[in-house]
Amino acid sequence: MAGLIKDRVDENFEAMFETGVDEMSWDDTENYRMGGAYKWPPIEKITEYRKKVREIVRSVIQNLDLTFPVTEDSPCWSVWLAIEHERIHLETSSVLIRQMPIDMVSRPVGWKYGPLAMDKPVLSNPMIIQKSRDIVLGKHGDCSVWGWDNEYGRLELSIPAFEASKYMITNREMLGFVQDAGYNTKKYWSEEGWKWRSYTQVKHPTFWVCNENCKSNCGSALKEYSHCNFGVSAATTNGDHHNTDEKYGLRLMFDVVALPADWPVEVNFHEAQAFCRWKGNGYRLITEAEQVIIRELENFNDSDITLDPIYSKKSEKKYNFNMYYGSSTPVNMYPPTKSGFCDTLGNVWEW
Repeated sequence: MAGLIKDRVDENFEAMFETGVDEMSWDDTENYRMGGAYKWPPIEKITEYRKKVREIVRSVIQNLDLTFPVTEDSPCWSVWLAIEHERIHLETSSVLIRQMPIDMVSRPVGWKYGPLAMDKPVLSNPMIIQKSRDIVLGKHGDCSVWGWDNEYGRLELSIPAFEASKYMITNREMLGFVQDAGYNTKKYWSEEGWKWRSYTQVKHPTFWVCNENCKSNCGSALKEYSHCNFGVSAATTNGDHHNTDEKYGLRLMFDVVALPADWPVEVNFHEAQAFCRWKGNGYRLITEAEQVIIRELENFNDSDITLDPIYSKKSEKKYNFNMYYGSSTPVNMYPPTKSGFCDTLGNVWEW
């Protein structure tokens, strides 16, 4: 579309590789788009295709007529978009790797997980009051940091006073929902959420590991492999047919560990919404605007890019991000903001 490349590399491969990216049933690889049969090409052919693509991309970058600032109407904009898109693939691939059977992956040398717990456990998660406030969302067109199209523009908002939890919701808190048969109680779920729960037959957060041989919910043929086989038995079960004193594990990228109670729980929107309804009236998910408020970050739109916390060296002691750890960390590991909130950036996949 940008005109930097004139011809497609391999139309058949490109149609095949784009299928199955979206986590929707209509985009499954087995459906009609692939003629009802998904035939993955030999690895030699894929490697050859990748080499061709790499050579083309390198040539485009090396011969780029680059002038600053690069705006969205410039052909060069597509290069920045492609770089960011590649990062997205790295993130989505990591989710898929984490759902692979454990015997099909191996931990790379130097891969470091975060500590499972701090000296003091997180036994309570107090709510902190935030006063009403006016904020502005959106990037200026000449912002020095690249962004997706929905990040630009200007939106002025008046946010009423609200309360938010000091910590992210932990595995310990989510365990209460699981043990109370929350995954089997329809009233906690939205209509769409209940359809998802029924379709996936999920009994607990995806990366938790139990002894009930639950499916890993990664879809396609892989769901026939179970990552739930923690090898713990007990005499009694709860309303969700899981052992009341069962010890859950947590599937990390390449390993399974005992469930870190003080790590943030990793769930999707439907599960998070159901948890809030289980907590009772008045509980809901935080909004984007409210999340911006509790972060208490400087506005760096018209400033040096080094003020972006993602690039700032000062952030290394404040947040768990930029792959310092290959996992989450306890929610009480990093210092709180001035208002008292912890982990306002990082420490979990965000959607």
